[in-house]
Amino acid sequence: MKAINTGNEPVTLSAMEQFADKDLRIFTDDYAIIMLTPGMRFFIRLCRFPWFRNWIISSSEKAMPGGYAGILYRKQYIDQKIISCVDKISALVEIGAGYDSRALRISSNYCIPFFELDYQKTMAEKKSIIQRSAPSLLNRVHFYGIDLDHDKIDDEQKLVKELTQLKKPLFFVLEAVTQYLTENGIESVFQFLEKAPEDSYLAFTYVDRDFLGGRDLMHWEAAYRKYVKQGIWRFGLTKKTSKAFLNKYGWELLEDITPENISSKELLAKRGLQVSSVERLVFARKL
Repeated sequence: MKAINTGNEPVTLSAMEQFADKDLRIFTDDYAIIMLTPGMRFFIRLCRFPWFRNWIISSSEKAMPGGYAGILYRKQYIDQKIISCVDKISALVEIGAGYDSRALRISSNYCIPFFELDYQKTMAEKKSIIQRSAPSLLNRVHFYGIDLDHDKIDDEQKLVKELTQLKKPLFFVLEAVTQYLTENGIESVFQFLEKAPEDSYLAFTYVDRDFLGGRDLMHWEAAYRKYVKQGIWRFGLTKKTSKAFLNKYGWELLEDITPENISSKELLAKRGLQVSSVERLVFARKL
């Protein structure tokens, strides 16, 4: 349950980024701010002052160097993969969706159903937010409350039935989810993904196992103490093991990269930012 308290962090940073000049902005998300509590919205609006925004980013970078830009680039990467496949898929299934505004971002240009899974409390709050901000979207976004470490997605009979009735392949997303799961939780999720229709797609992130094992902290000592030592981040892979892991469940690895592979060096230099290699990005296709 510790993971539930981290769900607001990425969308908060995404909302903060929208105050950067457009030509220097890493990622555009016009909907992130509506996912925040009223108190957090007030706080984030202070980020219109460059000195305040830069202070927050600087403080974040001290604890997790390269983490701020890495989060934004991973969102950009996953969105671009979805858009590149949107004509080939019948729906998007976001496992561990949190408070991310992806359904709003994608639906603003593409008419595609979304199925979002996360803790019951998170999904209830998110549904309420969308009810107030974009009620028409509720016809296309379906929320399912589930604890991925203790509940099996396969037991959500309504979800399984709806997905089975769709004709085209599906697109699955697990953004910043796998590190929070136990081995049993990972096994359960990927057993569900093993049943995905042929030619479905999967985009997910994972934390490097060498970091979790303390063998290479990559200058994230503070994050290691906060997330690993406290038992919040538990599961990881490496580039050498991700292919075999996916093959076990009938998926073909297409890409396994870090945000550094897709970041703009020129833009990062202008912003005085860097990206971290602690978290990796994966894109795969169902065989």
